[in-house]
Amino acid sequence: ESSVLNTLPDLRDESGLSIERGKNALPKAAADFVREVAAQLKQKGLKIQSMTLPTVANEMHLRLEGTAYYVKFDIRGDSRVQAGTLIATKAKLDADKVSPREYLDVRVPGKAYYK
Repeated sequence: ESSVLNTLPDLRDESGLSIERGKNALPKAAADFVREVAAQLKQKGLKIQSMTLPTVANEMHLRLEGTAYYVKFDIRGDSRVQAGTLIATKAKLDADKVSPREYLDVRVPGKAYYK
């Protein structure tokens, strides 16, 4: 059992979602999104420090180890596209020695914004 738990990404819920025993806490599509993003980043050797569902609907915040900023994802969007945007943008920012002060936003397909 513990080996299964060790493979699951840790997702903190700050959304205020009420959870009932025996009911799904997260829709399957959202859980699949979280799993896919975690798998894509792991495949590229990026370590996740934290993942959070904030009070903003359909949003996930992810922080990579060694970064001062978090990444905004739209859990209704395409997980592979957003994870790919994060991977490519982080590589470019690292190469340019630029670090966002607050966040990197990958919610718009094919674009990345940072603050």
